[in-house]
Amino acid sequence: MHHLNIVVNSQRCPDPLSDAKHEWSFYLSTKNNEALDNSKKAIYYFHSDSTEVKVAYLDKIKGDTTSQIYLFSDEGSSVQAHHKSIISLTREKKDSTEEEEAVYEPVGFYIGHSFPSMHEYVRVGHEAGISFKESQHMFCISLNSKSDVDTLQNIYNIIKPHFHQCIPDSPKTKLLFSDTYGNNADAECQSEMDGRVNTKEEETDPLTTTKELMDPSLRDPKCLRGPYTIGSFTFYASPLMPKDSIKFDPGTILTVENFGIDAWWKLTRQLQEKLLVVTHKDQGNLGSVYSNDVSLTNFIWDYGDEKVNGDSTHEKMAISTKTEKICIGDGNRHYTQNVRAGFYFCFTNTILHTYLSKKPKLFFAEEEPLLLNGKDPVEYNEELKALYGEGGGVLTQSKRKFLFKVKEKRAKVVRKLADFDEEAKDAYDQVLVYKGELELSGEMDKLMQIYANIKKKKPPTPAEDTMSPSRILCPFTTGCTTPLRADSKRGGAKKNVRCVGCSKFKLIPNEFFVLDMKYAKESGIEATKAMLAYFHLIKLIQLPDEKPEALIKKVKVKE
Repeated sequence: MHHLNIVVNSQRCPDPLSDAKHEWSFYLSTKNNEALDNSKKAIYYFHSDSTEVKVAYLDKIKGDTTSQIYLFSDEGSSVQAHHKSIISLTREKKDSTEEEEAVYEPVGFYIGHSFPSMHEYVRVGHEAGISFKESQHMFCISLNSKSDVDTLQNIYNIIKPHFHQCIPDSPKTKLLFSDTYGNNADAECQSEMDGRVNTKEEETDPLTTTKELMDPSLRDPKCLRGPYTIGSFTFYASPLMPKDSIKFDPGTILTVENFGIDAWWKLTRQLQEKLLVVTHKDQGNLGSVYSNDVSLTNFIWDYGDEKVNGDSTHEKMAISTKTEKICIGDGNRHYTQNVRAGFYFCFTNTILHTYLSKKPKLFFAEEEPLLLNGKDPVEYNEELKALYGEGGGVLTQSKRKFLFKVKEKRAKVVRKLADFDEEAKDAYDQVLVYKGELELSGEMDKLMQIYANIKKKKPPTPAEDTMSPSRILCPFTTGCTTPLRADSKRGGAKKNVRCVGCSKFKLIPNEFFVLDMKYAKESGIEATKAMLAYFHLIKLIQLPDEKPEALIKKVKVKE
């Protein structure tokens, strides 16, 4: 098996198959691994000096702490840039002068990626950090001079990412890269946005407002800074623009005037390009934009299986249909991310562009009204179908749009105990008895340590009466289960209960585990303990010293 090692003391990006170095490297994980076994983790890779895109297994990404490694991730922060990266820097002698007169400058490489928890893998070795549940991208760019490092530092100062850690983390080590960023809104970008707000006395309808602000001929010099150059890459940065939460009345139509223009469209009209863009799929995703010369069209990869097509798009990447340009960025095309969209870089490469262009894709029948700038909708749909290649195809239904209607929040309905049947009540009574047995034996404390406090890195205390069991409600809310063993390796690594599409299982209604119910006692901790007792009773979870149980057994109802 091949390992990709993060190599320090080098100005080049590492190769997973040899000791070679490259100016840059591109990696893309997808579900259909073509020549490789689909059940294993695989990744497509391409380097600056490659002649073809290759595919191999990727098992580990190692960090060498002889260099300074900076870890950035949006995990744990919703007020800084939606950005994930690893920067490895060391000092290198600038010229061949004598040691006492030598000048040293920072060099190394930058790795941008879309893996949500890769920083946890580099930091403490959690393998889940390189999970391939969804398609992901990873891109390495060499930083060959202090000028390159300074340019990257300037970009980070604009987007204001969330810094996690520098390795080695020593106060005696002088940092080669800044790790402190605020979260104040950029005044110049705010002024640019304010200048485009409708100041007419008469109200403009939401669609007209959207078309005016999404005009392909507009530019955003203050809200999309750049271009900045590092090697053969051109960067653009979206300033952090946090805003106070505003409550809108139900029925209000929200437009880009409320949530802002997404960075992918700003980039597209800045470059005057026609881009196909793939970002994470969600109900809040923004629609495509079309004009004759400038367009941004959403797509997802086509894996030939309807079940896996929908949730397999976590990379943020665009492919030009006008030139051989490829762009990679931080943000999803989701209306909540416009205020913290991070940065984007573009480059040109014939081989990689050809490969990505030919890779099977699915396009969307998005919610109307469509932003087609005069294009006939029927003709537009035919053009999308033609992008499938020979024979065309059927467009996939999508909720991507630009006009969002504020819905009235419905109060959570908690059924009365009398509404449940006797079988469910008796089964839950048995869970409470079993919970007591686990508490007396001390096994409940072990279960809580492993499963109930993933994020805080320490056991819960009785004072945490607001702790919610919702994060382990998966089997009840989705109607599916999968066996899960506690993994005692790596110092007792903690894992979430996970679900895979499977058989229905709902013996006890989840309302029994909601706080402030009779059977949930009075605190979130008690509700969580009851849920863990239930999971352990049906062999959904085990302690490290217990034998694995392949079959899930239902709770027997008392006679």
